[in-house]
Order: sequence, then structure tokens, then C-alpha cells
Amino acid sequence: MSDIGGRLIDPVSVLAILAFLGFLYFASPILIPLALAMYLNLLLSPLVTTLEKIRIPAALSSAFIVLGLFGLLIAAANLLAEPAEEWVEKAPKTFLDVQRKILPFTQPLEEISELAETVDEITAISESSNIQKVEVKPPNLFSRAAEQIPTIALSVTIVLFLTYFLLSAGDSFLRKFVSLGYSFRQKRRILTIVRTIQKEVSVYLVTITIINTGLGIAVAITMHYLGVPNPLLWGALATVLNFIPYMGAIVMALIMLMVGLATFSLPAAIFAPVLSYAGLSVIEGNLVTPSLVGRNLKLQPAIVFLMLIAWGWMWGVVGALLSIPITVAIKVILQKLPEYRYLSMLMQR
Repeated sequence: MSDIGGRLIDPVSVLAILAFLGFLYFASPILIPLALAMYLNLLLSPLVTTLEKIRIPAALSSAFIVLGLFGLLIAAANLLAEPAEEWVEKAPKTFLDVQRKILPFTQPLEEISELAETVDEITAISESSNIQKVEVKPPNLFSRAAEQIPTIALSVTIVLFLTYFLLSAGDSFLRKFVSLGYSFRQKRRILTIVRTIQKEVSVYLVTITIINTGLGIAVAITMHYLGVPNPLLWGALATVLNFIPYMGAIVMALIMLMVGLATFSLPAAIFAPVLSYAGLSVIEGNLVTPSLVGRNLKLQPAIVFLMLIAWGWMWGVVGALLSIPITVAIKVILQKLPEYRYLSMLMQR
């Protein structure tokens, strides 16, 4: 008992962990593109392996895959940019409409009347063509985002190039990494750890990507039949947010509630989008994902949530997206190191 307690509170280990976390936080501009490239490498490497079996060189297949990924990103941006901009431009009036619809449940009738008059005045002023006015408008969301385009383009370029190099290199990096071991036993342990991480994380990423894409398609189809504008936008958003455990589904549900309030007037229609999304999310989270992923990914929900918070704090949205793959990798490393195996047991469900 004292041995375990000593290992848990070893001051040198605690200082080393804190120093490593500080390095991850302050080196995030360099580490985030590398982490994303490794993420894509694990996701796409099975495709490169399949193409190699039909005698297509890794360098050539990697180039085609990365170019295809780039084309997919451009197509998605062109398809979703206009509806996203439309919703952002309408955001001020949308929030006023939403506030007017929910006020009956929270405010007296006099305040409702005052708000309605305010909305009518704003609408009348904005639609009037006879009044000349000089107005200095603050930059909207898309104006501010446009200023970040060079930085975003540079980051995407770095990630794509790193992804290509990792895919085309194949096992060469692994062989060099294994050679760092001092003995045959140590080299075999390194090889086992890396291979297990590759297998478990790759299977998880491929599976969860297919599941989330299916959820996004189901959301888009459902929103289309409910009459919600821009269903493809909400389907794509549902796909991306579902990579973030717990918080992604909550944020998406709130968004669909706002969309329902902004789009419809009847209570049944207002709550139809969020209830439909909630139903699809429950089916995905309780039936589809456990049956396809749960047998291999046995992590304590508390550990998943803590890792989500920690990596989200250090690396923002990217950290939240990568929190589960990183947690799986950490669990595998702890499992293969006998002196830390007890920690991997604490992480398992």
C-alpha cells in the first residue's frame, strides 16, 4: 500500500508531469498542427495500406489522398460558407425574435409589449430608404474571420504537408523510433506500444468518423423534412461537434433549439428540431456507438470528461476533438509499462 501511495505522490514524477503540461500549453502553436497531422495519419493510413496491396506506391497514394482531402475541404467550405454567413448576418434580429418568443414564460406582458415595439422600430428604421444616416458598423464575425484567413491557410497547409510526409513515410519513422531502445527487450516493448496505439486509435478514429458522418447525414435529412433552412449546415455541424464527447451534443442541442425558435412560431414546430436531434443523438450514443466502439474503448466516463476539460483548456477546440484519441494512447502506454499498469486500470470502466 505504501509503495503504491509513494508512486502516486512521488514529487519528482509530479514535477515532471507539471513541466510536461506546461510544455504542451506553451508549445501549442507547434504541437497542434503536428497532432492534427498524426490524427489524419492514423485515420488515413489504412487506405494507404490498402492501395499498397494493389501495387500503388505509398508516396503516390499519399499524394492522391492528401489532394483529395484538400479538395473535400474546399468543396465543404464553398458549400457551407454562404448559409453560415447568412445565419450570422441575421443573428441580431434572430436573437430579438427569440427573446420575444420566450418572454411570455419569463416576463410580464408590459415588457413583452415594449420589446415588440423595439423590434418593430428597429425593423422600420432598417427598412426605411428615405432616411440618410451615417453609421459606423463594427466588423461582423465574417469580417473578423477574413482577417484570419492567412493564418488559417498557413495552418491547413502545414497540417496537409505533415500528413503527406507521415503517410508516405510508412513504417520508416517507426523503425527509427524502435532503434532508440538500448536492448532487444526494450525495442520490442517500444514496438508493441506503438503498434497497439496505432491499431486501437486507428480503429477508433475510422469507426467514430463513420458513426459521426452517419449522424450528420441523418440530422441533415431530418432537418430537411422538418423545413429547417440550410439542413446541410446543421448536418455538418452535428458531425464535427459529435467528435467532442458530452459537450458537443449539448452545444448542438442548444443550437437546434435556437434554430427552431428563430424559424418557427408554433410550439410543436419550434421544439421539433431539437427533439429530433436529441432522439438521433440518444440512438447514436446508446445503441450505435457502444455496439461498435464500446467493446474496444473501455474508459471511465469521469476520465473522459476530465481529459476533455484538460485538453480543451490547453489546446482549445482542437484539444477537445483530440481528447479521446490522446486518452486511448495514454491508456495503452500505461498498460504496457508494468510499473504504471495500476494507473491504466483506474482509467478503465
